[in-house]
Amino acid sequence: MFEFVRYADDFVVLARTQAEAEEALRLIREILTALGLRRNESKTRVVHLDDGFDFLGFRYFRSRRGNVHKVVREKSPARFREAIRQLTPRQACQKPRNAKACTAKKLRRDARLMRMIGELNTYRRGWHGYFRQVWWAGQRDLRELDGFLRRRFRSVIAGRYAKGRWQSHLLPDALLEPLGLLSLVGLHTAYLEAHPGSAQPG
Repeated sequence: MFEFVRYADDFVVLARTQAEAEEALRLIREILTALGLRRNESKTRVVHLDDGFDFLGFRYFRSRRGNVHKVVREKSPARFREAIRQLTPRQACQKPRNAKACTAKKLRRDARLMRMIGELNTYRRGWHGYFRQVWWAGQRDLRELDGFLRRRFRSVIAGRYAKGRWQSHLLPDALLEPLGLLSLVGLHTAYLEAHPGSAQPG
């Protein structure tokens, strides 16, 4: 006997023994062939739960104590960064802004920046909503992702070659927050306050 878990065109088959898993794989091959479909060979394999497996952005594995854990897989933060890069295109010919132009009041008049903030917030809400239940070990990774996004956004405002302390001094976090730019840490803190029991390993 084995169980089948599917989302869209991704699925996992859970079996009790190696023999059952091999039989399930054989049946899947037959069914897909009959339907004229091909499976992704790089993702098709038989693994033991102790070794873990990836599914839909998470990694599942069993610890030495016998507990099954669900964590964010390593590629998911990398994909977050890539999505942020796509949402924060920088212009090579952009002229650096001076300090007088970097006030919240003046930056709000920049339609491109306001539109970008809206797109970034939409993406961050969705990304956090998907992964929020497994960020139980701490917020270090979330802070790192927030820092990456702020660096990208500062470059959009100050110019491609404006880096280092000058950029952070000209565009501190205290300036970015009034513009409406959300943070993952802020979203997660609000979630944990609303759901106290969610800060547990799962």
